[in-house]
Amino acid sequence: VAAAPEPRAPALAAAAPESASESQEGYAPFGEERAEEPTLKLRQQPVVVIHLGLAGLMGTGPTTYGGGLIVEPKWNITDKIAVGARLEVGISGGGSAGNGSATVSTAVAVASLLKGEYLFRDSGVRPFLGLGAGAYTLANQSVAAGNGGAGVGQSGGRFFGVAPQAGIDFGGVRLAASYNHILGADIVVEQNVNAGIEPERFKRNYFLLELSFRIAKFGKVNKPTPTDPYH
Repeated sequence: VAAAPEPRAPALAAAAPESASESQEGYAPFGEERAEEPTLKLRQQPVVVIHLGLAGLMGTGPTTYGGGLIVEPKWNITDKIAVGARLEVGISGGGSAGNGSATVSTAVAVASLLKGEYLFRDSGVRPFLGLGAGAYTLANQSVAAGNGGAGVGQSGGRFFGVAPQAGIDFGGVRLAASYNHILGADIVVEQNVNAGIEPERFKRNYFLLELSFRIAKFGKVNKPTPTDPYH
């Protein structure tokens, strides 16, 4: 009788191959860094805004005070950087007395500027710095009278100037101060007539304190924009 076959040990099942997703999930190959996906940030400000405001004006020559109107359409490149235009119209007047005479001065200023702004926050209360540059049309008249006689001075022209600005943006309302500094002139016309008294020369630089309101906005708010994950 033939002997029964010797029993064999059962063969071990081959280990199931590890899926690629299990072997790579959460890990990068040795010596390599895993690249981070860029994140999306919600934009806080509209794309285009228009501000309309009132301003108090103070001249730097003979004591003059006045008021004006300001319009600023701007494009928000980002939540912190804006560029646009600025149109301002101001009228001022004042006077001085001394040395036996009195002087009364009036002036009109119209400025058409290109402007840039940097805001220090994306939303909420945002301090900002601005700089405008462009053309100024100025006209003024000064009249002096006293015991020694009388005099009249007039001047006007088109000038180039710059306007640094600092302020706070509260969202729909803005408070700001700017200094309009005249650098040069394209056209200047001056006329002086005096009979014993020469009127004071009018200074062209002036300060503005303004309160403005956002009257229009365009463009979607909270629109996703890509951001750098490392910054």
